[in-house]
Amino acid sequence: NVELRLDVLQEELGLPVVFTRGFIQELRVYVPVAGLLRENIRFTLCNVELVASSPESWQTPKRNSSKVAGKRDEARRTGSESDKDPTTEGWAKSMLNRIALNIRVEVRNM
Repeated sequence: NVELRLDVLQEELGLPVVFTRGFIQELRVYVPVAGLLRENIRFTLCNVELVASSPESWQTPKRNSSKVAGKRDEARRTGSESDKDPTTEGWAKSMLNRIALNIRVEVRNM
């Protein structure tokens, strides 16, 4: 069993409910090593259980803008460091983008 981080789920979904419990009974990850650029990387979530209740006074969770800005600045710094070697960024970044765009998530029994 995998227990879900309810605070992250609450913040990302922004639904007018309060999540009290969350579990994934089975998590399968398939990585096609030989065909990484041709086949999908698959994440299969089986038997997802979410328990939620309605809050007395619900407000949309506010995202911490300074936290987001800090992550954005860090990504820019990291990106500028990789800009120093255009050869490395070219094929590595291209391959990572292809892999990231080739991810599939499947949920069974929610």
